[in-house]
Amino acid sequence: MPWARALAVWLLIALVEIVHGSLRRILLVPRVGEWRSAQIGAVVGALLILGVALLAIRWMGARSTGTLLGIGLLWLVLMLSFEFLAGRLQA
Repeated sequence: MPWARALAVWLLIALVEIVHGSLRRILLVPRVGEWRSAQIGAVVGALLILGVALLAIRWMGARSTGTLLGIGLLWLVLMLSFEFLAGRLQA
């Protein structure tokens, strides 16, 4: 059961990151430039992902270290796949 919930949490993380990226581009880039905005965005994005993961960890029901590492690996593969697909669609 933690795998279905882990997928749901990943979808939430993806949505949070899409909103975060959009807001960064609209609000932060014009004020501090692309380079500084990317640096700030990386830190804020990591904190957002950590926050979502911490809030969802009990709900997912992952108890063992192996399961948690597996969920992290799943999220990594899903996010990289999503990023590559989004990049292909934009090109």
